[in-house]
Amino acid sequence: MNRQKLIDEAIKTAFRKGKFVAIYLAGPADLVPRKMGDNYGARPVKIGHTSSYKDSISDVLDGASPFWEQRMFLRVWVSGKENAKTLEGHLRGRWEGFSAISKLRKSWIDMGPDFDETLCELEIRGAAETLEIQCWSDQELTLHLGEIVHAKMKERAERVAGR
Repeated sequence: MNRQKLIDEAIKTAFRKGKFVAIYLAGPADLVPRKMGDNYGARPVKIGHTSSYKDSISDVLDGASPFWEQRMFLRVWVSGKENAKTLEGHLRGRWEGFSAISKLRKSWIDMGPDFDETLCELEIRGAAETLEIQCWSDQELTLHLGEIVHAKMKERAERVAGR
């Protein structure tokens, strides 16, 4: 097995051992009318969690929508399913309380026409900090996993050298 494959496998192992779970926001790429003649529109957003590093949400949502493109807007990673459930529950309670325009069916929240992915990510990070839950973006998690693998490789090299 070549070095790159070993590193890739080590990163996958670190990801599994860290039990990382992402809180995601997903929904239609554009505003959606709530009824005939609606010039204001709604921004239905689904909040949930996934332990798949690959985006497995967009295809599922998009496949169920014949008229509007659906996609994942963002995800923020935490370690452990309990942390994910705690953070998701906190955010759901906060956002359902002001559901911008209208009550939506099932687990969808109307974030209104001024929905901003960046501001939502900042709000999620702020909530995580309040709850004392460490979180990472996709890029930060990739770097974090690389650091874990690097530390393990260094530790192993030192053990081998110390024989």
